[in-house]
Amino acid sequence: MKKLFLVTVLALFTLGCGGGGDDNPVFQVVTNPTPQPTQTPTGTVEIIPGREKTFEFPSFSNSSKLVVVANHQVTTETSSASAAAKVNLVGPTSTARDLVQGRTDSDLPTGFNPCGYADAYAYSQVLEPEVMEQSSPEIRPRYQELAEGEEVEFNLVISAKKIRARKILEPSETIHCSIFAEVLDGTPVVDRAKALAVAEAFDSDNPQRRGSGIYEQVRALFGSEWNQNPPGGNDGDEKIVIVFFSSKTLGESLFGFVSPLDANPNGGTNSNKGEIIYVNANKPEYQTLATISHEFQHVINLNQKIIRQGQHPSGAKDENVSINEGLSGLSEEICGYTYESGNDLLVRVTNNYLSKPEEHEFFNFYAAGLGYGQGYLFFRYVREHFGDQTIRAISTDPEVGLKNLDDHLGPGFPEVFRRWTIANYATNLQAVPSIYRYPSGLKTNGTYPAGKLVGVKTFPLQNNGDTTSPQLGPWSTAYLAFDSLTGTGLQATVTPAGGSAYGVLFEQLEDRLNSLEGGE
Repeated sequence: MKKLFLVTVLALFTLGCGGGGDDNPVFQVVTNPTPQPTQTPTGTVEIIPGREKTFEFPSFSNSSKLVVVANHQVTTETSSASAAAKVNLVGPTSTARDLVQGRTDSDLPTGFNPCGYADAYAYSQVLEPEVMEQSSPEIRPRYQELAEGEEVEFNLVISAKKIRARKILEPSETIHCSIFAEVLDGTPVVDRAKALAVAEAFDSDNPQRRGSGIYEQVRALFGSEWNQNPPGGNDGDEKIVIVFFSSKTLGESLFGFVSPLDANPNGGTNSNKGEIIYVNANKPEYQTLATISHEFQHVINLNQKIIRQGQHPSGAKDENVSINEGLSGLSEEICGYTYESGNDLLVRVTNNYLSKPEEHEFFNFYAAGLGYGQGYLFFRYVREHFGDQTIRAISTDPEVGLKNLDDHLGPGFPEVFRRWTIANYATNLQAVPSIYRYPSGLKTNGTYPAGKLVGVKTFPLQNNGDTTSPQLGPWSTAYLAFDSLTGTGLQATVTPAGGSAYGVLFEQLEDRLNSLEGGE
C-alpha cells in the first residue's frame, strides 16, 4: 500500500525540462519617506501600509502614460488571502489603447520543468522516517576511485527508475568531478570527448567564463558542498559525481536534477548517497554546462541549510523552493550562461514570469506553473543592488524563507520586493532613479542574443470609471496602465490591494519617466 502511495504521489509531479539615489535631475520623485520593516519574534515582517490616495496629473496629454504597480504583500510567506487593487480615473473623454502585452510565446509548454529538484524534494518529503532508515548510514566505496569502465547502479528518484551507469574517464583525468553515463544497449550515452569537455569546464576552464571552472565559480558565491565530517561528504568523495541519463529514460524536457535523498545518510534505498548531479545527456554542450551550474547550487544549498558539514542539526529547514531555484538561476548567470551568451532557456522562464506576474506568488513556486523566472529576476536585482556579499549571506545563513531574505536585505524584504516590481516596468524607461533600475542595463522588454524579453504584462485602465485588478495572491503584482488618445489632464484614485504599498508611474512623454508617486 505504501508503494502504491508513493507511485501516486510521483504521478502528481510533472516531469519536464530540467540601492542608491537618483542622479538625474529631470526625474522628480514624489513620495513619502519609507519606514524600514522590522522582524518580529514570530518570523513575520512588518508591511509598509498603502493608503487610498488621489493623484493629479494636469499635464497628462495624448503623449502621456500612467501605470499603477499594485502589489499584494502579507506578513508571512504563505497565506490564503487574496486582494485586488482598484483605480478610478477621471480625465479626457477618450478610449484607452490596448496595452496588454507579453502574451505570445511566453507560456511554458505542458510538462516543461528544466530542473527536477523541486520534484525530488517533494518526493523526499513523503517518505516516512522508518522507510528512510532502512539503509545503513555507512559510507559507500568512493565513486571517484572507480576505474574507467566500471559500472554503478543509480536510482533516479523522480521517476522510480534505476539505471546502470558506466564510469567515463580515469580518476587521474579529473580534479573536481567523477562522470558516469547511463548504459543503453551496451553503450554509454556520453562518450569520452564530451566527458573530457565537461570535466575541463567544471574543473578548471569554464568556456563562458574563462580562468577557472564552474566548481570554483559557484562555490565562491554560494558556499561549499558537504565535504567534511566525514571528509568527502556522504560518499567520502572529494569530487562531485555527475551522472548523465538518457532522454529516453526521463524525457526530452528534463534538463537535470539533484535529489535531497542523496544528501541524507539515512536516505533509504532511494538514496545514492553522495554529492550528485543528474544531467540529460541529449542536450548541447552549452545547455549541459548551464544545467550543471544550476544544479550545483542545489547541492551546495542542501549543505548550507540542512547538512551543515555533516552536523545535520535538529530543526534544520530546507530553503523555500522559490528562493532555492532563484539562486540556481543566478548561478547560471554567475558562470556566464546568460541572455547575452545565448541562454534561451533562461529567456523562456523569465518570459513566463513577465507574461503573468499577477498569477505568480513569490514564495509559492507552483502558483502559476513554475516560478523559475521570478526567482532569477529577483536575485539578479538583489545582486546588482546589494552585491555578492548579500547573495552569499542569504545562501549560507541556516535561516530560510522570508525571514532569511528580510534579515539580509537592508531596507527589508517588503521594500525590496516593492522596488523590484516597479523596476521590472520602469527599467524600460528613460530617466529612472537607480533603485528602480537593473544597474547592468537589463531591460525586461529588451532583445538579447538568446531571445527577446516580452516586458511585463499590463492591464488597461478604464477611463472615467473604475478598474479592478485581478485577484492577487500573496506576494504577487499587477500592472495597470492608461494611455490616452486625446485630451489633457487626469485624476487617478488608487485603492491598494490588501492595504499594500504601490507605485504610480507618470510618463509625460511616453517611455520617459516624469514622476513616481508612492502610495505609502
